[in-house]
Amino acid sequence: MRSLLLRAPRAALSSPLTVLVAVVTGAVVAFVAAGTVFHVSASGSAATQYVVGTRCADDTGLVMQYSRSIFPGRSAADLDGVLPAVRDAAGRHGLDVMRHARYAVSPAVAVHDQPIEVQFVSRDGAFEHLRPTAGGGTAGAWVPADLAQQYGVRPGDTLSVDTPSGRRELPVAAVYPALTDPLDAYWCSQRAFLVPNPLSDTPALPAIVLPADLMDSLVGPDLPMVAAEVVQVTSGRPPRTSTEAARHADRVAALRADVGPLVTGKLKMENKAALQAATGPRAHRAIGESLLPLSGVSLLVGLGAVVGLGRQWVQRRAAEVRLLWVRGATPASLGAKAGLELGLPLAVGSAAGWLAARSAVPLSAPAAQVDPWAPALAAVTAAAGWVAGTVLLGLAVVARVRGLYQPRRASGRRRRLASALRWLPWELVAASAAAVSYLRLRRGAVAVDPGSLLPVVDAVALMFPLLCLAVVVGVMLRLAGAALRAGHRLRGWRVPPALWALRRLAAQHRLVAALLAVAGLAVGVIAIGVGVSGTEKAAVVDKGRVFVGSDAAIRLRIPTGEQHGLPAAVAGTSTVVSMHEVAYGARRGRVLAVDPASFANGVSWNPEWAGGTELTELLARLGPAEPDGRVPAIQVGSDPMAMYETTEVPPARVVATVPTFVGRGHADGMLVISDQAMAGVDRRAYSRYLFTRGDLATVSRALADAGQPTAGAITAVGATDGLPFLVVAWTFDFFVLIGAVLAAVAAAALLVAVEARRRSTAVAHALLGRMGLRVRALAASHLVELAAIAAAAVAAGLFGGWLVLATAGHRLDPARWLSPEPVPADLLPLAGTVLAVAAAAVVVVAALAVRAALRAPVRELLRG
Repeated sequence: MRSLLLRAPRAALSSPLTVLVAVVTGAVVAFVAAGTVFHVSASGSAATQYVVGTRCADDTGLVMQYSRSIFPGRSAADLDGVLPAVRDAAGRHGLDVMRHARYAVSPAVAVHDQPIEVQFVSRDGAFEHLRPTAGGGTAGAWVPADLAQQYGVRPGDTLSVDTPSGRRELPVAAVYPALTDPLDAYWCSQRAFLVPNPLSDTPALPAIVLPADLMDSLVGPDLPMVAAEVVQVTSGRPPRTSTEAARHADRVAALRADVGPLVTGKLKMENKAALQAATGPRAHRAIGESLLPLSGVSLLVGLGAVVGLGRQWVQRRAAEVRLLWVRGATPASLGAKAGLELGLPLAVGSAAGWLAARSAVPLSAPAAQVDPWAPALAAVTAAAGWVAGTVLLGLAVVARVRGLYQPRRASGRRRRLASALRWLPWELVAASAAAVSYLRLRRGAVAVDPGSLLPVVDAVALMFPLLCLAVVVGVMLRLAGAALRAGHRLRGWRVPPALWALRRLAAQHRLVAALLAVAGLAVGVIAIGVGVSGTEKAAVVDKGRVFVGSDAAIRLRIPTGEQHGLPAAVAGTSTVVSMHEVAYGARRGRVLAVDPASFANGVSWNPEWAGGTELTELLARLGPAEPDGRVPAIQVGSDPMAMYETTEVPPARVVATVPTFVGRGHADGMLVISDQAMAGVDRRAYSRYLFTRGDLATVSRALADAGQPTAGAITAVGATDGLPFLVVAWTFDFFVLIGAVLAAVAAAALLVAVEARRRSTAVAHALLGRMGLRVRALAASHLVELAAIAAAAVAAGLFGGWLVLATAGHRLDPARWLSPEPVPADLLPLAGTVLAVAAAAVVVVAALAVRAALRAPVRELLRG
C-alpha cells in the first residue's frame, strides 16, 4: 500500500490526457459551485444598485421633514437650533451630504400690482443648480421664466409681499427656466414640491427661489404662511453591494438615535436607507432558492464526469492495475492510488474554476461588485466540491476494479431489479413531477411582496423548466436507445461510411446516451435562460409603455378648446391625445381620443398586444361621427358600453375589440376614438397629454422653448417597478452560463471519447483501406456519426426550451395585474447560433479524429 502511494505522483505524469480531464472536471465542479455563490451575491448588489439608482440621491439616508401652519408669534425654523448638532453627528457617522430646504406658500404676493399665489423656496446650494436666463447673483429672488413672461418680470423689479406689519418688497435678482421633468439629481427629491403630479388636476405653484437669509426674514413671527422644512442627510458614496447598504443603514440609524432627542415639534424622521439595506438579502434569498435546482443538477453532471474519470483512469492504466491486482493490491488501495494521483489535478482544476467564476462576474452577473463574504464562501464551496469529487473518484475506481476482478453473479432478484430499473420509464416519473410543478406554477410561481417590491419565489413551481426539459431529453434518450439497438441489425453496405458510423454509435451506446443527455441539457438550459430572461426584460418595458402610452407621457397645460401644433423637433416622435376618466360602479374606465394621422409616431406598438393586429389597421377604422351621430370606437376589454354613456363621451359604435391598448393606465377598460369625433363635445373634463418615443429631456426642452407649458411627466421605465422582473431575468441569466458549462463538458467528453478510441479507429481505417475505402470515406463516417449526435441534442434542447417558454414564459410574470401578458422571446436567433456552433464543432472534432487515425504510429496498431 505504501509503495503504491509513493509511486502515485510520479505515475500521474505518465497519463497526460487523464490529468487534463481531471483538471477540466475539477474546474467544472468548482465553477458551478463558486459561480452560484458569486451570482447570488452579484444579484443582491444589482438589486441594491437598482433601488439606489431609481431613488433620488438625497432620499437614501435620514430625512427629517416638518410641516405645519405657522401662526403669528411662532417660528417655522424649529430645526435651526439643532442643525449644527445634526451636521456634527452626521460627520461622526460618515454621512457627508446634508441639505436643508424650506418651502413657504403665500397668497399675498403682488407682481406689478397683480396678486398671485406663489411658493418661496430656499435650499442649500439651490443657486448652483439653476441656470439663469437673465440676471444673476444671490442678492434677491429668482423668478421662473413662465411667471416672468406672463407678468413681464425682469431682473431689478420687485415683488410685494403683504404682512400684518405692512408691505415688504423683494428684489428680483434673476430669471431661470421653470423646473420640469426630468429633474436633475439635485432637485429630484424635491419633485413633490416643485413639479405637479401629471395624474392630478392640481397645478403646481410657481417656485420663487430665495437665499437663506431672505427666507429667514420672511418666515418670521409676523408672517402667516404654510411652511415645510426638509433636512436630508446621506452619503456621497452610494452603496454598491448589500453589505455596503447594510452598513449605510446602520450609520443612518445611529444618526437618528443621536439627533432624535434634540428635535422637538411635529417632526417626521424617516430612515430611508432601511429599504435598500433589506433589498439585497431578499434578492439573495429569492435568487438562491431559484438557482438551487439548476446548480444541483449541474453539480450532479460534474460529479458524474468524475465517475467517468475514474473509469477512464482504470482503462488507461489497465496493465498497471492488473499487475498490482495480481501482486495483492486491494480495491481500496487502488482507489486511494487514483485519488492521490488525480487529487492534485482536481485541486488545480478547482482553483482554476474558482478563478474563472470570479473573473466571469463582470461578464455574466448583473453587477460586477460582490459582497466581501462572497469570495471566501465560494472558495469553501469549491473546496467542498473538490473533496466530494476526490472521494467519489476513489469510490468509482473501487467499484470498477471490483467489477473487473471480483465479479459477483447477481441473484435472480437482483437481475430482475436491474432489468426493471433499466426499463422503467424515468421520463414518466419526471413528467409526473413536472405536472405537480406546473400546477403550482399556474397559481403563481412569482409573487411580489408589497413591502419590499421583491418577488417571493415558489421553488417547487420554479423547478418546472428543468423538469420539463428533463422529460424532453428523457424521451429523446429513450428513442435514441431504440434506434441504437436497431443499428446492430442495419444492412447498408451501399453506403459504407453511414453504416460504419451507425455501427460505431451502436457499439458505444452508453457513451452516446451520456453525450446526448449532457448536450441536450446544455442546449435546452441555454434556450430556457435566453428565452425567459429576454421575455422578462421585454415585459417590464411593454407593461410600462401600455400603462403610460409610450416611452414617456407629458401632461400639457393647454386651455380648453385651444389647439397647439407640436415643435418640429419632436413632431416625428410624438403625438397629442386627450383622456377622460369614467366610473361604472366599482369599475374604472378611460376614454382616449387620438389623432389617427400622428398617433403611430408617438407610441411603440407590438401587434401581439392586440391579438396580432397592426396599429395602422386599428387606426384606419377610426374617424369622424357617422350620420347617426355615433363615432367609431375601439373597445379595450369586455366592460359594458354603458360605462361610457356620459355627457362627456359621444355615443360610440364598436368597430374593433382588443385585449389591451397603450395609455390604459389603471383603467379596467378603455374606449379609443378619433380626435375628429370630438367636435361639439365638452372637453373641460379631458386632460391633454403628449405621448413621445423621444428623449424626455429633449422633448421637454423643445416644448418649453416653444412656449407650451407642461405639468409633469411620467416615463414607462418609472411607471412600473422593474426589480421583480429583473430578479427573474437575473435568475435565468445564470441558466445561460450553466448551459455554456454543460456544453463545454459535452465537448470535452466528446474529445476524450475520440481520443480513447483512437487505436480502434486507426485499425478499422487500415483494414477498410485494404477494402478500397478512401480517406474521405473515413471523414464522411465521422461527420455522419457526430452530426447525428449533434442534431439529436440540438433538436431536443431547442424543442425543450421552446416548450418551456410557450407553457411557462407568461406564468413567470411578477405583475399579472398589469397588461399586457409577456410576449415570449424569439428563439430563432439563438437557434441559428446553436446550429452554427454545433456544425463547427462537428467539423473540428471529425477532422481531429481523422487526423489521429491517419497519423497513428505502427506501435499503436500493434499494441494489445
